[in-house]
Amino acid sequence: MTHRTHRSLQQRGASLIEIMVGVVIGLIAILVIYQVFAVSEGLRRNTTGVGDAQQNGLLTSFALGIELANAGNGIATSAQKLYNCSNLSADPTKSYRPVPVLITDSGNKNTPDEFSVFYSASTSLVTPVPFASVPTTYASGADFVVQSPLPGALNAFKPGDMVIAIKDPRAPDVCARSIIKTVTGPAGEFVTLAHTLQDGAGVDFTSESLLFNLGQATRVQRVRYYVDPATSVLYSQNLLRPDLPPVPLASGVINLKAQFGIDTDNDGFLDDWVEASEAGWDAATLMAGAGTKIEQLSSIKAVRIGVVTRSEQFDPAATAFAHTLFNCAAPPCDGAIDITAPAQWRYRVYETIVPLRNVIWNQKL
Repeated sequence: MTHRTHRSLQQRGASLIEIMVGVVIGLIAILVIYQVFAVSEGLRRNTTGVGDAQQNGLLTSFALGIELANAGNGIATSAQKLYNCSNLSADPTKSYRPVPVLITDSGNKNTPDEFSVFYSASTSLVTPVPFASVPTTYASGADFVVQSPLPGALNAFKPGDMVIAIKDPRAPDVCARSIIKTVTGPAGEFVTLAHTLQDGAGVDFTSESLLFNLGQATRVQRVRYYVDPATSVLYSQNLLRPDLPPVPLASGVINLKAQFGIDTDNDGFLDDWVEASEAGWDAATLMAGAGTKIEQLSSIKAVRIGVVTRSEQFDPAATAFAHTLFNCAAPPCDGAIDITAPAQWRYRVYETIVPLRNVIWNQKL
């Protein structure tokens, strides 16, 4: 009985070979599970990365498209009067010349461009009105006396309005900018405007001068849009309010390209695309007015922008990126740009053309 019990005990349990087989099966199962997890994680990362890039691109294109469509609102009707007002700021991007869209070329195809838009969000009709017959010396701080409709009319002057006084629309650098403090009158057909000087001191005004109302100063916009290459963040900056910090609009934006669409023969059809780096279309020339006529400004019919966005998450499986912006099969196709971007990110590209429907761009002079 002792011998049988011993043999029975020896037959229980697993042998070494059986243990090794079990370990191998377990390792295979773990390997399969790991592979499935790795593939699913890669798919999730890819989907999330593409979704992030797509969301950032759509948001950026939408926001910039709206701003470009608003460019020139409230100033286009008086473009010829404001044309020579290049003395109101030494900074071309802050000038009050009637250039609704100003593009600054980066000089490198893989470095973002930037642009600024100029418009008024006034709900009133904004048209220039003449001064009274009595000359007014602006340097002395005297009130403006100008023709104006009765109080309560849609284009009447109001406290807080931003106005630009133009001594002579035919002569350069004879403008001044003020903010209205109080409105007195009317006395006959004239109202008296107390104001605070902002730019352009020392200019005298006569009965031949004009006063242009941009509407409430808080609604006048000169906004710069640019991308910080270090952080890939798109910012907007109010150039008329230097006390306000730039506002981040979208992340993951690695490139922004913009070009003017021009009508070279003034027949109403777009004929060519030009970059802001080309002679005559650079920011300094357009804003300073040196060698630039208003006929040239009126030939600009549209602006096109290309936006390249990337994923928020790092993707080691992604390859290097190459793309041709503004590539088309039929004319006008000038201005195609070959861009590249580093590997290990997911990218999306968005292009849009925004027609500039304002008077300054579309009138035939």
